[in-house]
Amino acid sequence: MKRVIVATVGLAFLTALVGPAFAQPADENDPMVLDQKEKKKELEEIDKRYKATLQKTRKDGPSERIDPWANMRSGGNANAKR
Repeated sequence: MKRVIVATVGLAFLTALVGPAFAQPADENDPMVLDQKEKKKELEEIDKRYKATLQKTRKDGPSERIDPWANMRSGGNANAKR
């Protein structure tokens, strides 16, 4: 039983010690990395355009509220038959 425990602990120690040495670092020319960078740039561009549009509409928008149905309502008796 001791041998099994010692072997398991030794194997776990070696795995933790040597495992990261065999891990491959992300390559700059890797298609996945390039795709992620491209998507990030696209999202940043979309966000920039969205914020610019918001600023544009806030500046150019009407300062007072406008009632688009004002001409459609009757001005007189509210209880009149329609």
